[in-house]
Amino acid sequence: MQVKFGVQVPQEGLTYEEIKRYFVSLEKLGFYSAFVYDHFHPIWKPDDAMVFENWILLSALAQETEKIRIGTLVNCNSYRYPSLTAKMAASLDNISNGRLEFMIGAGWYEGEYKGYGIPFPLAKVRIEQMKESIQVIKLMWTEHKAHFKGKYYNLDGAISYPKPLQKPHPRIWVGGAGEKLTMRVIAEVGEGTNFSGTPEVFERKLALLRNYCEKIGRDYNTIEKSWTGDLVIRTGGHKEMEEAALIGTTTKIISRIEEYLKLGVNYFIILASSRSHPDLIAIDQMELFAKKVIGAFPL
Repeated sequence: MQVKFGVQVPQEGLTYEEIKRYFVSLEKLGFYSAFVYDHFHPIWKPDDAMVFENWILLSALAQETEKIRIGTLVNCNSYRYPSLTAKMAASLDNISNGRLEFMIGAGWYEGEYKGYGIPFPLAKVRIEQMKESIQVIKLMWTEHKAHFKGKYYNLDGAISYPKPLQKPHPRIWVGGAGEKLTMRVIAEVGEGTNFSGTPEVFERKLALLRNYCEKIGRDYNTIEKSWTGDLVIRTGGHKEMEEAALIGTTTKIISRIEEYLKLGVNYFIILASSRSHPDLIAIDQMELFAKKVIGAFPL
């Protein structure tokens, strides 16, 4: 099983040059992927902090990099019609020479929805919309003319070329870990999971996912599993590993990763900044992680 390591670089408060340098550095260090986020408003920085739109940003970053896979962790389904999302994603997959990592979620930032005049229905509705969107996106990526009639979206012969370079299409990762609705959607139409938590949390949620797969006859092993969380490398004494984070010496971090691997999780995406650590992780820390941790899991 290939072990993959990615980094989310939230564009909050960053200039384009800062984002570009970070992406280029991650590529040189051998990371598998690099992501931005899909927000219009800052989350933890002042209201006037710059936030570049993610699809336009990724199109530029595709020209600054050559090998590292790129994407958004995660695209908010509500912000664009799924037909448009499919068109944009296929375009970026071509521009990047097949390097798109496609992740989608149901959305959560109510203040941002209201600020931009986007309807914010109940979570159940947003998740149902996401499910339909995944179906629409797959059709747009694979059919000459896409037809779809759903509760929320309808297509009447939508044409979209070029198709994605990745065949049959880019893997569709679903962000979220809701046990009653989101996990069921992943079993039905998703191809990868993305959420946070300790190994104990993952064990419980993945058992639920396996159960949903068995009920509908889906092969559980066709769904890839990924982890997202904070990283803090410490060289000396430290507390026990905290929830949803890789914290400690590189040796302890490797040990924690091995716990996830036993559960079938093989993709680890570090948050370069977050509410808990608003400033970007220094690149020398990423260098240490690449050398000591990524180097411990050769391809």
